This record gives sequence, structure tokens and C-alpha cells, in this order.
Amino acid sequence: MTFDRRSACMSSEVLGAFAEGRLGTEERVAVTAHLDTCGRCREEVAVLAGFVDDGDAEIAKPVDDKGRRLPSWWAAAAAVLVLIASAAVLWRFLPRREMTAVAPLIAASDALDHRLVEPRLHGFGWAAYRGAVRAPEEDRSPARLKVLGAAGDVLQRTEDDPSAKAAHAAGVASLVIADPAAAIERLEAAVAKQPGDATAWSDLAAAHYELAVRLGRASHYPEALAAADRALKLDARLPEALFNRALALERLGFLGDARAAWTRYLAVDSGSEWALEARRRLQALPSAD
Repeated sequence: MTFDRRSACMSSEVLGAFAEGRLGTEERVAVTAHLDTCGRCREEVAVLAGFVDDGDAEIAKPVDDKGRRLPSWWAAAAAVLVLIASAAVLWRFLPRREMTAVAPLIAASDALDHRLVEPRLHGFGWAAYRGAVRAPEEDRSPARLKVLGAAGDVLQRTEDDPSAKAAHAAGVASLVIADPAAAIERLEAAVAKQPGDATAWSDLAAAHYELAVRLGRASHYPEALAAADRALKLDARLPEALFNRALALERLGFLGDARAAWTRYLAVDSGSEWALEARRRLQALPSAD
């Protein structure tokens, strides 16, 4: 299988084969594990699955391990199983796909060679964190300006939309442009309207964490921890919430709990770039509180 070396994502060829049911058992297991922690690849699988030809093309006749053709009824059954598997994949991952409103913002952020906030935002890819930029004006690079423009578009499109999804998207946009106070206000509105959305709670944890870091308000670290815990009550394996919870525990100085939190994260995600960072953070923790 082929991966994008920067993002640790799988190639479109592999994802297409997965969507069409052409991978072997071990490969399917590997791809499924990757999709559990990668929103961008889940999005691509969903798109690719929509283009799987289910009409005119003749189904290839399968063969057994000795190269002998299997009966036509077997091919028909296999085709049905492929369709069922594809539907199950879409059903499983559709609720966790990125919000449509922030997709351009995610794409613009992916073009940067660093990430803008230390916590993990839902749907955003990994990049190295270089520290907080105090104001957007401190970085006027073309890539950064595209991120600001995309964030502005999100805020404009969601301005008159009272839905929880719009509030969530606007909160993420506010966080990306270094306005964590506005992000908290909008994300709190999102979880008030839709308290069962684990991803919104996780992003709210990120917003509280960023406010604490940027403005030195340490009282927001417990708020970040509480929001991450709320997210994990809804989805115990949500990677973003696990990552953000471990960060908050580190900042609070609960090193033993932080060590356990990073270990818990790695039990869910052991192979992505986020996992490599988690492992580095775990190894950097002092051996005793």
C-alpha cells in the first residue's frame, strides 16, 4: 500500500480499491484502522465509493487459489457482499466526516507546513506545532493568508445560520484565526444545541486549551479537560478528544494521569503522525510526578 509521506495517508489507488472491495483481508483491516483516525481519507473513500461502477461493466470472474474459475453464482454473491461492505463503510464513517462548511478551511490549513493550534481539531491533518502566533498579522505568508480567507468565508457563510453545525464550524474558524474566546462562545452554542456531538465537545476542549495558552488563563485548562472528558463519554475512541485530554493533563501537571492518557491515545492510534507526536510527548514526561 502507498502512503503520502507528509500526512501518513493512503493513496487514492488504495482507497479506491478499498471502496470497490478489491483488497485482501489484511489490507482491508489496515485501511479500516487508518480510517478510524483519518477524516481526510474517510472523506475520500466516501467520494470514491460514490463512483464505483455498479451497472454496465461485467463482473470479473473470480478464481480460487489454484487459478480455477469459480461458478457464476459465486461471483454474484461476491458482488452483493462488496456492495454490502461498501454500504457498511459509508454508514460507519458518514457521521464522523468533516463538516462541509469547514472543508475548505481544512484544505487551506493542510497547505501549511505547521499547524496553527497545539490541540487536535476534528478533521484537520497533522503538522508540526511551532508555538502560538499571537496575532494573524505576525504571519503574512501566502499560505497563511489563504487560511485567513477560508476562515473568513466560514464565518460569513454561517453568520445567519442558527444550526449547531454552523456554530461548530464558526467556532473552529475563530480558533484557527487566533480568537479562542469567540471560539469558546460559538462552540458552547454548538454543544448546547447538540449535546451529543462528541466532535464539538472535543473542539471546545481545544478552544479552552488555546485560551489558556494564549492569554495565560490557567483556569481554562480544567475546562479543557472537562470538555474532553464529555466528548469521550460520547465516543470513548475519539482520537481528537484523547489527544486534547492528554495535553490538558500535561499542562495541569498531573503527569501520571498524562502518561496514562497518552498511552490510552496510542491504544487507539498507533501509526499516524499524531501518534508519533503522542509517543514523543509520552517519552518526554518525567518518570515520576
